[in-house]
Amino acid sequence: MRSRARDSRPDDRGPTPGAAHATAGGRPARAPAGEGPSKSQRKREMLALQELGESLLPLADDRLQRLPISPELIDAVRAAREIRAHEGRRRQLQYVGRLMRDIDADALRAAL
Repeated sequence: MRSRARDSRPDDRGPTPGAAHATAGGRPARAPAGEGPSKSQRKREMLALQELGESLLPLADDRLQRLPISPELIDAVRAAREIRAHEGRRRQLQYVGRLMRDIDADALRAAL
């Protein structure tokens, strides 16, 4: 029995969707320079928000209520106060930092 030879006609289906935006490993290609902040800059901004969130921990509950933050963030700050395990507290503070991305950090800094 003879094996079939592969059809030598060119593929007319066009490029694979996303091929122009992917590398050989299937990962997205780097964004061209000037298209938003770098990964390092985004990490610095996230850490700054996390530190701002950490500065809310010692505030009294009535003071937290007066700040321009969501009730969900207030609950997360209260939970972070009670966590004593290092890793659990670290993860809770990351969550607080994540919630901080949804608020106006400049308004919060001004209110503090």
